[in-house]
Amino acid sequence: GDIFVAVGAAHLPGDRGVLNLLESKGFRITPLPFSP
Repeated sequence: GDIFVAVGAAHLPGDRGVLNLLESKGFRITPLPFSP
């Protein structure tokens, strides 16, 4: 099924960031629209 994960913004970018690590393990990263 679908999975939703929320992570603090400071942990996302960079070579060792969460997004890059997940993609390297085969996960598909899909941004969601944001409107305050």
